[in-house]
Order: sequence, then structure tokens, then C-alpha cells
Amino acid sequence: MKVAVLLYRQAGAEWEALLAWVDPLAGKVLRLLTVPVSPNLGVFPRYDCALVSYSEFPDGLPTTEWLDVYRVSDWSRRAHLPMDFRAQFNVSPEWPTFLRSPRDQFIYVYKAQTLGDHWAADFICGLDLASLAFTSWNFRIPECVSGWSAAVGRAQAQMLFAACGVHEGKLPSKNFEQKVAFWLGPEEGMGPIVPIGPRPRSHSDLGQANAILCAPERPLSIAVCNDGAAHLIDPLDFRYLEKQQVEFAPGHAMPVFAAQVDPQGRFLYVGTAGADARSRGLVERVVVHDLDRNRRQTEWLLPEPFAQMVLSEDGNYLCGGSLESNQLWILDANSGEPVAVMQLDGSPQYVIPCC
Repeated sequence: MKVAVLLYRQAGAEWEALLAWVDPLAGKVLRLLTVPVSPNLGVFPRYDCALVSYSEFPDGLPTTEWLDVYRVSDWSRRAHLPMDFRAQFNVSPEWPTFLRSPRDQFIYVYKAQTLGDHWAADFICGLDLASLAFTSWNFRIPECVSGWSAAVGRAQAQMLFAACGVHEGKLPSKNFEQKVAFWLGPEEGMGPIVPIGPRPRSHSDLGQANAILCAPERPLSIAVCNDGAAHLIDPLDFRYLEKQQVEFAPGHAMPVFAAQVDPQGRFLYVGTAGADARSRGLVERVVVHDLDRNRRQTEWLLPEPFAQMVLSEDGNYLCGGSLESNQLWILDANSGEPVAVMQLDGSPQYVIPCC
């Protein structure tokens, strides 16, 4: 297993960002690539491809957006492509900007155009890795999205519609319905939408849907709320199945996108934290919830708070990075026991495990 890690470290009075490509089980840094601060990252070893998108702020000139394409095999840059709008995040990523398309050698890119204060238009476009060019189409997403992930069946992506009003420039006065939306691709556009209930007016209040997951081998879609409510959805027939409640420790709730599901859809892994740590996006514990039996399987107290937790594609490892010790942790997904602990030269902000 290889892992890509976004690192921040201080260089004099400034901060620098690096993409570390590591073999944590061997304890080796295979490559250290300097990247602009606040990048969006995607790594696709199957396509021998890594993507780095970022903004540049030339003195006295308009901001420009770029996407650099690298080979994972030798980390040489293949392309330096201008973007019309920025990729989704402007600090540290919370959910992926790039998703692999069912089409071979094709990547979907999530991006946003700022229209004014608290007002934006979000789009999906495609990157053809064979021609190293963007597609001619830009699909505009009709509502505000608080996360997306890969899907199965007819759908090529699934999204959380958060009823935030960012696409209109104001909060809605009535409809605060949270929904799971299925995107069928650039030709068919948005497909069925499955409601999962109202959300609170404040993002920090409990009840906010904060993760959208897919178990491709079951298949199953899951929307997880920060209070532990897990909404199970059939992604083939686009129908609501059931609601399960993940049990948290007293005073704990889930940080944004701190949930993972194994490929077989057996276990849901939910990171939790007390109010102070959660406000900083940290995970202190992991609850393992049995989806077949609708009950908690176990709970792990992490050795130190993780800035992010993510399951490997094969479901064997749970990976996380510590901002306190600058360490990368690899846990056995069955037992929660550490398999590898690796010291990093910088603060790990975002982790991408690649089998």
C-alpha cells in the first residue's frame, strides 16, 4: 500500500506545502513534491496519474486557476492546464475534488465559481487523461452540495444536497430538506433525488448530514449525519431503505466527512470527538457500526487525535494523520491496532491511501 499525504511545514516566516508519496508499511518516503499552498489533490495509480489543482495570485493581476497532471511512476509533470473556475476547496480538503469516471482514462472534476458573498455556482467537468484536455461541457449542479463520492449502477456520482442557499446567495426561508442526489453523467444529468429529512439551520448543530459514502460490492449508499444518524439508500433503484443510529460516547459527535464504509458494506466507521476537538476537525474515537445487525460492533480510542481518517480501498486499513506529532498512523481495520506509525517532515492535512 502507498499513501499520498498533503504536508504543511514552516519555512521561515512562510508556510510551504508538500505532497509526500510514502510506503508506510516500509517506513519510507518515496517522493516529496513541492506544491502550492491550499491545493486539491487526486491520486489514481491505476492511470499512473496524480492531480494538483491550485490558485495563483499574481501582483496586480486577476487570480488564475491551474491543474497540474503528474505521472505517479516517476512524478514528472505531464501537463499544466488552465482552469476556468477554482476547484472546490481553498484551505485543506475535506472531501475529494476528483472522482474516477466509469469511462476509462477519464476523471470528473468538481469546481466552483464565486458569484458574490456567500453565493457560488458549482460545476462538474471532465478531464481526458489520454488527450490531457478538459471536456467541452460544464455541468452545473442545481443545488448546494456538501459532499460527493463515487456511485454504482447507472449513477456516476452521488451528492449531498445541503439546502444552504449558496447557489442563490441567501438561505431558503422554508425548505431545509437534506437530500441524496444521484448524477447520471454529463449526457443524462441529475437523476433521482432521495430525501433524508430536514437539517438544522446552523451547520454546527446536530443533525447535519456530513458524509456520503458508497459500498460498491453490496451495493449500498449511506448518508451519515453528525449526530450518528445513518440513512441507507439503494443506489440501483434509488430508494430509501432505512435509518440506523450509530451510538456515540456522551458529548461526542462526528466531524465533517469523518465516516467510511468497507467495500462489502458490512461495517460503517465513524470518527467522533468532543466539542473542542470537533470544532478543529479532529477525530478522537472511531465507532465501528455493524450495518447488518444495526448495532455497535466496537469503539476505538485513537492513540492521538487524527486530522482526518480514511479507509483504504480494500477495506483493510484505516489511515489518519496527527497534527500534534506529525505522524501518519495505519490501523488494522479489523482490530484498530496500529500496523505502522511513520514520522513525517511536516503536518499531515490530507491523506489518500492507494492500494
